Amino acid sequence: MRQSYKVFGTVSHSIAELLSGIEIVLDDSLYDTTDINGYYEFEHIYTGQHVLRVSSETYTTDNYNFALASSNLSHDFVVKRMVVEKLYIEKDAMVDYLENISGYTLP
Repeated sequence: MRQSYKVFGTVSHSIAELLSGIEIVLDDSLYDTTDINGYYEFEHIYTGQHVLRVSSETYTTDNYNFALASSNLSHDFVVKRMVVEKLYIEKDAMVDYLENISGYTLP
């Protein structure tokens, strides 16, 4: 019988806050969402090359390539909040203004 293992860990903000509700993807085919403690876990994973990815619209995404050999694997992700910028362009293609998440709005 082929041996399988667990891949698990946490996702936290760069200021050490554990994040819940963050999607974790293994090999673009298995999905988990972090719990209230920022924890994710995949079971019954076989040896070989794998890619673990954080998928989020709010935080930076990150890939972790690894080879699973003969034991469970723990990997903790530390992500940063993305700064979203919106670019508004007038009809003549001149830049009207930039708006970022600091809350600036048009007068």
